[in-house]
Amino acid sequence: MRQYGPVKVVCEEVASRFQVSWPTVKRRVEHHRTGQPMPDRSSRPHHSPNKTSQTRTKRCIQLRLRLREGPVQLTRWLGIAPSTVHRILTDAHPDRLSHVGRTIREPVRLYEHGRPGRMIHVDVTKHGNIPDVGGWCYVG
Repeated sequence: MRQYGPVKVVCEEVASRFQVSWPTVKRRVEHHRTGQPMPDRSSRPHHSPNKTSQTRTKRCIQLRLRLREGPVQLTRWLGIAPSTVHRILTDAHPDRLSHVGRTIREPVRLYEHGRPGRMIHVDVTKHGNIPDVGGWCYVG
């Protein structure tokens, strides 16, 4: 059986406690002993060379609102993958097509008031033919 130094044994115990690898713990311990700071870093890349351009993103959103089509149908206009169109639309948070008015192509806004009864909406429609005398017609 291979012998390990006391540092590795301690590092393995600490690593299992914090669910990280023992080399990570060892690296942190060495930085602490030498007095060097070791700040946490983000795993996000510094640059994304394959990121979708702003012009293509704006065009995607404009086509969505103008044509009222989904990601798969928009790919023929944009020339990019449906998953990319879906990601663009998800990041931009455009309203669902069912929530966008067909004629005005903007989100449907319902009127709401602070207190109940502030505004009464009466919808009057004519169902069927009502005779000139009005009311019910009884045929005798």
